[in-house]
Amino acid sequence: MPHMPSIFPKGVYAILDFDRVKPALPDDEVGEAEYLLRYINDATKAGAVAVQFRAKSVPGHSLWLPKLIGQLRAGMDASVPLILNDHVAALAPIADRAGLGVHLGQDDATAQHGRSRLGDDALIGCSTHNAAQVATAQSTPANYLGFGPICTTGTKSDASPTVGFKALAGAVAQSGKPIVAIGGIGLAQIPKVVSSGAHAAAVISAWLGDEGAPNGPNFARMAMQELVAAWRKAKRDA
Repeated sequence: MPHMPSIFPKGVYAILDFDRVKPALPDDEVGEAEYLLRYINDATKAGAVAVQFRAKSVPGHSLWLPKLIGQLRAGMDASVPLILNDHVAALAPIADRAGLGVHLGQDDATAQHGRSRLGDDALIGCSTHNAAQVATAQSTPANYLGFGPICTTGTKSDASPTVGFKALAGAVAQSGKPIVAIGGIGLAQIPKVVSSGAHAAAVISAWLGDEGAPNGPNFARMAMQELVAAWRKAKRDA
């Protein structure tokens, strides 16, 4: 079995929000998985360094979710990690497959629990929103930390208060673990994320479009190409 690196390269971290794109998906499971793979493969071909699959409306005990994640993992670039948001239990049945991970919020299972259920090779990320949480996370088995929301975001109705770029730079300086900036990040914010020293910029709306009117795969592909180009330009200019 191929071994996945403990962290993905620096760059754009794509979050594929199932609830966001669901209106654009076919009604049957096979067509649905194929359509989701179009989003994923277009994003990774454009240069996304990691893909997180978020399915907040799907219960953790769903039998459909492990099956879908297995299909997505098998159909995408083997060198790019596929990270499931929240659902440790759904990932556990297929945790022996390479290139999988889980991202956990402050109100989800702990990184220690995720590691015990998924094993040493699973990639684990944890959300943080302030310096105290970043400090606490240093002693956990998380591979990376999400930090934000950096800017105002409409993606989560229960989002924490925005923290801004100064706090992001502080989190990067404070943390011994890679920091992924998240929350309201689009083309205009990418250079500031790069200058902060963050490992990656997580994008949702800037890639997938607005709630209720999602980008189809073609528009999403073009959006990701622009985001990756902006990251690479900012790195060259730094």
